[in-house]
Amino acid sequence: MNSLLSALLIAQTAPMLSIDGEGWMRLSREGRTVFTREANLTVVKGKLGTGDATFLPVIAVSATPESFRVTRDGTVMATVSGRETTLGRLVLAQFAPGTPMNALGDFSTSASRAQIGAAGENGAGWFKMGAVSGVPRPVPQTRILSDSTSNAQIRVRTESVVEGKTFTLADIADLKLPQTLAAQIGQVVVGDVPPIGIDRKLDRDRIMVRLRVAGFDPNAWTIEVPEAAVVRRPSQSIEHSAFVNIAMPVVAAQAGTQAEIKDLNPLPPLVVGMGEVSLNALAPSMSNNKATIRVEVRLNGQVINSRTLQFSVAGRVAMPKIGTMVTVRTKSSGVRVQFTAKVTAISGLSQVEIQTAEGTKLIGNLVEPGVVEISL
Repeated sequence: MNSLLSALLIAQTAPMLSIDGEGWMRLSREGRTVFTREANLTVVKGKLGTGDATFLPVIAVSATPESFRVTRDGTVMATVSGRETTLGRLVLAQFAPGTPMNALGDFSTSASRAQIGAAGENGAGWFKMGAVSGVPRPVPQTRILSDSTSNAQIRVRTESVVEGKTFTLADIADLKLPQTLAAQIGQVVVGDVPPIGIDRKLDRDRIMVRLRVAGFDPNAWTIEVPEAAVVRRPSQSIEHSAFVNIAMPVVAAQAGTQAEIKDLNPLPPLVVGMGEVSLNALAPSMSNNKATIRVEVRLNGQVINSRTLQFSVAGRVAMPKIGTMVTVRTKSSGVRVQFTAKVTAISGLSQVEIQTAEGTKLIGNLVEPGVVEISL
């Protein structure tokens, strides 16, 4: 198969590359720098390109590849004879908010200087194989202006709760626009939904950039964004007191009923996703007059997080010495039994190991001087 025929076959099945987030791909076309948000990857005169333009910086393609693949950070991979190799790395161009972009065929140009950098850095987006879901392709400006009205407004809500990976303008704003235009603008992706527990601040400049990138003129309408506008994921808060209420009885079981237990480090609420929450206190670690205990957080039965608490433990009953005799109280099936036994070991802050006259070893909690309780 000759190289021309190979190139034609690649062009017919050229994979699409797009930008997910802020930024433009930078190319050279007839000696002029042009920009695009989407590109069908092909080989143009031995260089990686799209249409009749080649990428900047130049990425040479020495052999006709069977396929192309670009990773999120812009690394270009080509498969030749079944083996994948790295050809180079693409960069992204970013313009200041409100920078005008001029159409030039399938590309755009700008009289302003762009900031060139790597994907994912300084607010830049990422590369994505295929089209970016939810971002409409540019439509003619005359169509947009004919549908708009002079008093139309885009009003961003102060708080928006969004589930999913990205959020659109319809997710965060009230669109007082004609129905057809509102449906188009509502699909514009503004950004990524932040992690659970984090608020992402919304600003007017970002929204204007996203509208312009999608092919709309943001100056055609009044855009209102409250200073405190944020977007967040659906979530619920677990108050610190809930952790204390779970952990305190477990610590008290080892420290003894006479001990005074106080939380040493109150923490802010823990924010988690939506679902059924349960807390599980693990065995505490005891040393001197301090207890440390970890509480697991389960969401819908799965451990998703944990919190470590520390308590001061004071006023404990003095522990008996090994070899001394103590009174043992036991309770089993409603029957209470009392007898004496020898102390053989001390563990934790109140746990005592005793040995009965028959030689059986048991572990109980010291509840008062010389008295150990055991549940059988």
